Amino acid sequence: MEFNYKAIYRIAGLLMFFLGLALLPAALVAVLNREYAPLKAFSTAAIVCATAGFFIVKTFKPLEHVSLRMRDGFLIAPLSMLLVSVLGMFPYMLSGEIPSAVDAFFESVSGFSTTGATILADIGSHSKSVLFWRSFTQWLGGIGIIVFMVALLPAFEKVAAVLPNAARVLLVLYSGFTLLETGFLLAGGFSLYEALVCSFSTVSTGGFSPYASSVSHFGSWYSCVVFAVFMATGAINYSLICQALRRKAKTILRDPELRLFIAIAAVSAMAIGADLAFRGLGSLAAVVQAISILTTTGYVTADAASWPLFCIMVLFLLMFVGACSSSAGGGLKVVRIIMVFKLIGRGVFIRLHPNAVVSIKLLDQAMPSDIVSKAANYVFLYIVVIFAGSMLISFDAPSMMSGISAVASSLGNIGPMFSEAGLSTDYTVFSWPARLLLALLMLIGRLELFAPLILFTPGFWNPGR
Repeated sequence: MEFNYKAIYRIAGLLMFFLGLALLPAALVAVLNREYAPLKAFSTAAIVCATAGFFIVKTFKPLEHVSLRMRDGFLIAPLSMLLVSVLGMFPYMLSGEIPSAVDAFFESVSGFSTTGATILADIGSHSKSVLFWRSFTQWLGGIGIIVFMVALLPAFEKVAAVLPNAARVLLVLYSGFTLLETGFLLAGGFSLYEALVCSFSTVSTGGFSPYASSVSHFGSWYSCVVFAVFMATGAINYSLICQALRRKAKTILRDPELRLFIAIAAVSAMAIGADLAFRGLGSLAAVVQAISILTTTGYVTADAASWPLFCIMVLFLLMFVGACSSSAGGGLKVVRIIMVFKLIGRGVFIRLHPNAVVSIKLLDQAMPSDIVSKAANYVFLYIVVIFAGSMLISFDAPSMMSGISAVASSLGNIGPMFSEAGLSTDYTVFSWPARLLLALLMLIGRLELFAPLILFTPGFWNPGR
């Protein structure tokens, strides 16, 4: 069957229209700070996006008797991410603050994919409105810009009927956490601008900061605790948070993914903290750094250049774990790791008891074999992509560790890589082809690998299949 192109074009128009509206807060920040070049850039981009999107929506009316199918969804998701990333780069270029198209695209992709890697070597020299926009793109990307459309735009029609209530609940929770963190940061002495920008990046597990020294700029135990709490909140399964609000605490505490996530966070943080304390280097910021990497937020809270190898290896391994499923975080996701280890355990058991029939269980319920297989395939593909990406980036990477960690960080939407200076989100050390490769990995990781890769299969484009 053919793709429902009219509906796809209409969705693209809605995205453009919505993004035009999303540019207005950054324009307001430019007005308040009298930043005239960024104001012109944001205003121009907003008018063009909103106008073009409006006319596209009015031009392409979806057929009433033809609905969106799974094949359409596989095309819509990657194209939507690519579209918003391309549109989101124009304010950077029009303002003159990131004149290079490749660099502007990299920064935009890093924002919408909630990765947090950057090519802004001197962040302090850039306007507040541009820095506001880059953090706001992470906030939009964290909840998923399509969820915003489903929740807010009734014109989304048939797609809106699939998930309207759940999308609105997610939007309310996500916005509520953002406002709550903003309030806590304001109480801690942050300016309104700093509180908003940091809240956008924390709740979305994005990691962009308005300062070159990331959140270590604030340097207080209070800010570390607030960031740690809301990084963890953004990395927890939102359905569990909904259950918590419905007073179903017992169900939450029994969730194996959440329990393992908390255990990994606690053990890794204590291990790093204990090792650094033993060597006289310990600090609360160092413990928060482990939570930052595990939740894929990617804030840099400490100078890791002087850290012992053990601490570096713990952080490196956390890059391959990631957040919980159905959260704003990235990475492999803890639930997949649980399934893979249970699969390995079953394999060992069957070697000892060949006639035994053993199922993979979560919460005392047997998991369907296809779900377990998908989890194992995902983990295997994830490792293959990191291996292939590392081989390609090796032509340009300054060191093996920086190359591998940059690939793992990009695919996991984490942000920092390991360099000679410790943890760094500055990717200016790579050439423009390498930056495009890393931007592609960010998109692939945010779209959960299979959705973008399936576009390269011949069968996907065969309407007869």
